[in-house]
Amino acid sequence: AFGADVTMWYGSRETAWIAAECSQEKRLHVNHVQHVLEVDADGRMLVTDLLSGAMPLVRYAIGDCAVLGDTPCPCGDPRPVIQSLEGRLQDVLLLPSGMRIPGVILTRRGLSQVAPGIFETQYIQDAPDRLDVYYVPAPHFRPEHATALLADIKGLTRGELEIVGHEATALRREPNGKIRYAICNVQHADVLGGDR
Repeated sequence: AFGADVTMWYGSRETAWIAAECSQEKRLHVNHVQHVLEVDADGRMLVTDLLSGAMPLVRYAIGDCAVLGDTPCPCGDPRPVIQSLEGRLQDVLLLPSGMRIPGVILTRRGLSQVAPGIFETQYIQDAPDRLDVYYVPAPHFRPEHATALLADIKGLTRGELEIVGHEATALRREPNGKIRYAICNVQHADVLGGDR
């Protein structure tokens, strides 16, 4: 309407402006004057606020996942770059082989292509060799949609987990009212048979 480019700004209530989009390359440049931004092995973003005197936040797990860029932006700006924002934090599922499946991968599976009759899903791992998949049917649900979803997840987990489907009217909510779409209640040592 105004003939101006739209650029993205990323931040939070706790830490304010974290990154802003480059007008040339459309990458997110980190506000490194105010923040030290890290991403751990599970993709969780950790923010240290360098300017907050009232309530210092050190390696604050903001609840989002991201991938940091490993090369400078071609625009010439030397600030660190967020390559991509991967969504909200989900637990990481553990396979018996030791392989880890980030929950964000499960929750971003294309339900519209794989199982168009399923409205939403929740993945809960309570045992090292089993994954319970709770799904809420959409109005046009057919049984083959559930079959396709479970087969897709079986392939994603390389057949290492027993995949058990459960039709549900609603997904389980946390005490704060939010839904965690991928939940792992298994410790790494449980999967590998001891500490390694």
